[in-house]
Amino acid sequence: MGPSTILDVGKERLKNYAESFGNLAKVFSIEGEKEDYSREYEFMRMCEDIEQGLCAFCERGGECARSYYPQIEEEVQALCEEMIQNGRPDVLTENSYVSQNCIHYRQFVEECIQSYERLQMENFWHNRVLESREAMVQQLKAMSDILKNSIVFQNEITEKEEKLVRRIERVFSKHPLMCEDIHIVEGKHGRWEIYLTLFAKNGKCVTVRTIADHLSKLCGKRMRASKNSRQIVAAETVTIVFVEMAKYQVLTGMARYTKKGEAISGDNYCFLETEEKETICLSDGMGSGIRAFQESGKVVDLLEKFLESGFDIETSVKMINSAMVLEGENHFFSTIDICSIDLYSGLCNFLKIGAAASFVKYKNQVEIIWSDSLPGGFLQKLDIEKSARKLQSGEFIIMISDGLLDGLEEPEQMLAEIIKKLTMLQAKEMAKEILRQIVQINGYRVDDDMTVLVAGIWKECG
Repeated sequence: MGPSTILDVGKERLKNYAESFGNLAKVFSIEGEKEDYSREYEFMRMCEDIEQGLCAFCERGGECARSYYPQIEEEVQALCEEMIQNGRPDVLTENSYVSQNCIHYRQFVEECIQSYERLQMENFWHNRVLESREAMVQQLKAMSDILKNSIVFQNEITEKEEKLVRRIERVFSKHPLMCEDIHIVEGKHGRWEIYLTLFAKNGKCVTVRTIADHLSKLCGKRMRASKNSRQIVAAETVTIVFVEMAKYQVLTGMARYTKKGEAISGDNYCFLETEEKETICLSDGMGSGIRAFQESGKVVDLLEKFLESGFDIETSVKMINSAMVLEGENHFFSTIDICSIDLYSGLCNFLKIGAAASFVKYKNQVEIIWSDSLPGGFLQKLDIEKSARKLQSGEFIIMISDGLLDGLEEPEQMLAEIIKKLTMLQAKEMAKEILRQIVQINGYRVDDDMTVLVAGIWKECG
């Protein structure tokens, strides 16, 4: 039997769209294709170029190539290895077969060099095409994943929830509130969302906090208005979304110094709070000054836009990296350091690409989150380092740019000792104190941009 409701029809269409994008991604997939020409393939191509070029027009009629092909191939390999190790050579070794027998010896060497350089250029553009295709594959997969998530994002209300709708209408009718529409959905993590379209009667005004308190009693769940909702309901009809209150809240702080002699820091950061998560991102552009600021700024700006649009963090990072790689000669390199805290479960996910170590502090204990990968923008295939940790109330996350570690002996261990001894509970004060002590240790020199981000997790009151 086919879909019987509008919701079912919408889900069916989204499913078809998701499958279409997924199939397109498979069509463009480069899995199994070579990304670099093999050494054997290069030798073979160089020998073919010489045989079909120089040898074919030689007065000996190509007899050497036919009779002594293994020796010629050996010489081409030797020349290729020399070019890889030492750059462009002028001649082969004097006791080589080619130098002793080829009447066009210097032209032979030049033909080898030109053939090798053509192959390297071909290989470069071959890989650029593959990188472009891989970027397209990542974007198509991302679109498919978003559509799949949309299919399961909302479930129809049950009979129990229908009874709750009638209770809400009955209770609100006893207050100066008129509900025109009530819609209850279950989000992708099983948490409720209540959409109320209502207005206040008799010229009254009702706070959204009061409405949330009524809903909490009726639902048996702590409810609050979604972020950026209006605070007062008056005569104008409005729709307000109420969601389950998170278990935790995150308080953040930042401190930084700009490299001596530079007008602007090359580090960029953001604190992005959504209904379910607090995401912290720190990006360190390569070098310093305005160019590094622009590079890291692109990373942070794109990440914010992708996350706000519904992309997950790993997909967002892959798409950002694709944008870096495909900028060609002007492409940029930046570290990517992300910490995402689930405000309902306390689960903290770290994602690092070329970033400095991070630290997790609880009272006088400190855990180091390490990283050894390259910055984003170097390679299409990212080396993403991921780790997860369940946080508890009172823990702090400390994220830093690598400028804090420069010039220190065993820098991560030294910084961990500094953090361990801190007793303040305000995130901003902790960030300032960490930076102050590092600068003091360095003799008050600031030879690179330094940024410290601190996030403290606390249980919500109530």
